[in-house]
Amino acid sequence: MRQLVSDHDVQTAYQKRWHEKKNGELLSLVEGEFDVFLTTDQNIRYQQNLSGRSLRFVVLVASNNEYETLLPLMPKVLETLDLIQPGELQEIS
Repeated sequence: MRQLVSDHDVQTAYQKRWHEKKNGELLSLVEGEFDVFLTTDQNIRYQQNLSGRSLRFVVLVASNNEYETLLPLMPKVLETLDLIQPGELQEIS
């Protein structure tokens, strides 16, 4: 997926060694280094207080997290990256 957004600096939680962090701590780490938080966690808006954050949140809504399922959502992700404002959450399905 990272290759599809090659004009952006994309790193996974696993690459950053953040994959074992809980959402609140993870969001604080991401906010210090990145502008956008891309996730498949459809409950993030209910589990975390997103107000006042400088991050832009993009939530992929799909039946599973498989590459083949998420791939068709990527053109809309690219469009959204240009339009989304800090503190905003956009769901893409």
